[in-house]
Amino acid sequence: ENFVQDDPACAPACNGQRACGFPGKDKDCGTKFCNSKEVAGRFACNGAGLCDLDIAACDAYSCKGDACGTTCAATDDCLETHFCNAQGKCQPKLGNGIECTLPTQCGSGFCVEGVCCNSGCSDLGGTCKSPGKVGQCICPTCPNGTCRLFYRDSDGDGFGDKDGNLGTNTAVIGCVGQPPPVGYKDRADDCDDGDANVFPGQTQWFATASAGKGTFDYNCSGKVDKELPEFPGGSCTFCGPPKTCATATTCTTANTQAVLSCQLGSYLCGINPIKFCDGCGRNGFTSNTEGFRAAIQCGQSSTYYTCGSCTLAGGTVKGGSTASRQQRCH
Repeated sequence: ENFVQDDPACAPACNGQRACGFPGKDKDCGTKFCNSKEVAGRFACNGAGLCDLDIAACDAYSCKGDACGTTCAATDDCLETHFCNAQGKCQPKLGNGIECTLPTQCGSGFCVEGVCCNSGCSDLGGTCKSPGKVGQCICPTCPNGTCRLFYRDSDGDGFGDKDGNLGTNTAVIGCVGQPPPVGYKDRADDCDDGDANVFPGQTQWFATASAGKGTFDYNCSGKVDKELPEFPGGSCTFCGPPKTCATATTCTTANTQAVLSCQLGSYLCGINPIKFCDGCGRNGFTSNTEGFRAAIQCGQSSTYYTCGSCTLAGGTVKGGSTASRQQRCH
């Protein structure tokens, strides 16, 4: 995305009645944008004559377009901590025991018997309206009055089925404080209960999809992580020295290591050279000396590049190598 930053807009102004002064943060001097659903960004004068990047958290409304909203028509118009009420305003989600009409109105995500409840109680055969305990799921069949679900562990890896429920017989009702039945677990965090290699915290890498759901998300993180780095379109080049935006194609100093990607440093330099232009490999910018030059699917093999280094200042890249490597995932 292209950002506009206009320092001249922050020049001092004089009106002939008082001392000249620089515009403050209330004056825009460039692009406005949404950094995320919760955060809005803009370029504003800093009171010292420069156009600076200003980041502000949204209060209740989601950031859409280029600013935090001021009204709502749907739940998505509000932050995760709020819901859109009948007046078109984002209101904080309700606590347990407060009257509700929809689950999205409740901080717990459960609206049972017209009140926000600490669980989906009706599925457990309990009630959320016991006198003195409104908003708490109470089960008459349990000694302490509190019931819960236990989740089937079909593959025996010690983790319960993430999708376990009563309708598919992958969960059973039990009581809080009592151990789960044989073959069931307290927690539902196994994203593939048909393969014992798939479970939260898995650190091994795999070249074939799981036997159950055919996933490569072996550690149940919600995404697929790849073992080896990838830089589509990358090449072994040299980043410029600190405080420069260019990517040099020859060595700047003796024994300098070439890298496969300087794009992030150059991109940030284009946004705000004063703040971000600090070269590749500094301030957390990526500086890698090996990787694939294309996106490789899990289990596939391709040419893997290792960059060389300089022997003399101003020399050419030497010592680079290639090899066929397989991309494994989890």
